[in-house]
Amino acid sequence: AERVFELLFLRPDDFNGQDIANIIWSCSELQARGATVSPLLDILPVLSEVAMKRADVMNKQEVANVMWSCAMLQKGDIPVPALLKVVPLVSAVAVKLADTMTAQSIANVLWA
Repeated sequence: AERVFELLFLRPDDFNGQDIANIIWSCSELQARGATVSPLLDILPVLSEVAMKRADVMNKQEVANVMWSCAMLQKGDIPVPALLKVVPLVSAVAVKLADTMTAQSIANVLWA
């Protein structure tokens, strides 16, 4: 996790939508499985800044995964307020992509 943290600071543009979605999803899974302290959870405030810069290039699956993962993290024991800044930007992308989304992706976005 320390290396990911370092890369987020040094080369944030190297992270694409899938990278961002995967990391946020992993954090939500860690929290759902009871992880209360994890270096990976510590990178979420920095990752939220990267996600806000990259939201406009995310595809429909990445948007759905980010929305779902942000919602899961907020409903967990350790909410991450920084991620709340990501949601409006990703929501705007979801609206643009809605016509191309699968039913599952739409359900994930609506649930989030």
